[in-house]
Amino acid sequence: MHDHDDFVCPKCGGNRAEASEWQDWLNLHWVINPALVFNEIILGQRVPKRIYLCLRCDETATMRQYVKCPHCMKLHHGLCWAKGNAFGHWFGLFCPDCGGRIPVLMNIFSILVAAATAPLWYPAWLLFGKHWINWEKERAQLARRQIGHRQLLPKNWIAWGILGFGLPLSAVHIVYEFLTDPAFKYTWGRASRDFFISIVSGVLFGIIMKRVLLRRTAGKPGLCRSCGYELRGLTSGICPECGFEFDPKDQIADTSVG
Repeated sequence: MHDHDDFVCPKCGGNRAEASEWQDWLNLHWVINPALVFNEIILGQRVPKRIYLCLRCDETATMRQYVKCPHCMKLHHGLCWAKGNAFGHWFGLFCPDCGGRIPVLMNIFSILVAAATAPLWYPAWLLFGKHWINWEKERAQLARRQIGHRQLLPKNWIAWGILGFGLPLSAVHIVYEFLTDPAFKYTWGRASRDFFISIVSGVLFGIIMKRVLLRRTAGKPGLCRSCGYELRGLTSGICPECGFEFDPKDQIADTSVG
């Protein structure tokens, strides 16, 4: 958590933010989990390599996420690629302004599948690549216009977790068993087990993502955003409880409150 010279929040104008890295547990999970081959190859879901999370805005995490285009340097709201525009990005993410390619994470197993099937999809990219980029720009622009309505989040997080994570996980497991076991037979026992796994894992995933994506940054005035420690009167800029760096002039650490 620190200031970023390459980030200025379009809403509050601050540059204090978290920037996701590939080794963060959520990103690392995306890179190494074989179940997510289904999301990338079949559904066309892509996750930006770097997402900025503003720490000054009093919003839920989903409303504080920004992705930067490395070509035109424009910051785009992370919800430009959410809900209705979350899937169908088989060729990657593209800036809604300049059309430049935005760096994304790639599952290591998806890379192997993509390399093996390159003769099937690469000719299509050569023929329709420019048209695809224009279509991607239009989709992102439409999603950007809808962000103000704030209707881009799941209404039912448990159902979203089951459909978006639990069932794909079971599907990949079934395919794996079928490919590795020549005598594979799908019995009622296996079906019941896979159904149970998909439901439980989907419910847990939905609950976790709800807590992560709906968390807020701003707390009570004068309290540390990270741990809630009382910061009034401190001028060092470092929380003595958890080590979180803060601006003494920041409204959340306002020494005049109280």
